[in-house]
Formats: sequence, C-alpha cells, structure tokens
Amino acid sequence: MVLKANMPKNGGKIMSNGSVINAIKVLTTIDCETLLELYPNASKNINAPTGINPTNLRKSIYMVTKDSDEMNGQASPELNIKADQGDTIHWRATSLSLDSDLSAEFYEFRYTGGNRNVITPPFHVGNGYWLANVIVNQGFITYDWKFKILDRRGQVLGYFYWDPKITVVS
Repeated sequence: MVLKANMPKNGGKIMSNGSVINAIKVLTTIDCETLLELYPNASKNINAPTGINPTNLRKSIYMVTKDSDEMNGQASPELNIKADQGDTIHWRATSLSLDSDLSAEFYEFRYTGGNRNVITPPFHVGNGYWLANVIVNQGFITYDWKFKILDRRGQVLGYFYWDPKITVVS
C-alpha cells in the first residue's frame, strides 16, 4: 500500500486548530478458498505463516478504499492511497464468502523495512479492525500483514502473510 500526502479532504474530522483528519478505510477481501487450493499444506503455526507469492496474491487478495482516498491499485494486493499527516488508516479483512463458510482475520502487522515513523504501529481495536495514524509527511515502510483463515467452527485452516508497502509523499 502506498500513501501520498495531499490537501485535507471533505468529510474528515475538524480539529480545534482547523485541520481536517480523514479516516481512510481499507477493506481487504481475501479469497480463502483459492488460497487453500493454492497452498494445500498451508502453515498451521501462527509463528511461521505461509508467504504468498506475487502471482498468487493477484488471484487472492483485493484491497479497496473509497475513490477519493485511492491513487491506484484499487482491488489489488498493492493499494496506493493518499494521506495527510494526522489522518488515520483503518484496516479490516473479510473473505469472499463474507465470513459465512470461511473467514479471514488479520492477527499481526510486522515492519520489515523503511522508516518506521511513517505511521504509528497499527493496533487491533476490536471486531477485526486495525488502526494506525499517519505521523510524517513523507517516507515509506514495508511490512507484513499476517492473517489466518478459519472454517465456520473457528478452527484455523492456515496462517498466511504478504508484504505490502506504505509510502507517504508530501
């Protein structure tokens, strides 16, 4: 995911100093059935998730946000979004079956490179939502999103990860 700094957007929260904070909502739809077919021996170890190769990412992970927050990459595993310092980013995962047969849940965000000060460390706020604040006007980080696929009884069928990138450009 790439973030680009831009002018304040309408619809954001107005702060006491007159600045506008935008809540950028990113929904990640995961094709759990396809991933389980592509990786029949997916890891059952939470500490050693299965990495998804780039070709399979394009077949199984779709990140979307509202058009006014998107730069490019809508419905892809590499969504590029616009953000200002002070904006918040909200992530949530769901499955193509809308969690009826199989469900997908993020369980860890791990920095892997770049400037860790681009955003605050994302944290789980409940109900499958994760939140981070944009804290600098430019920079990038690379990271892993780790997630699990569960059956309808809540049993883990596999742990996975992929490595998007966030860039903030002023």
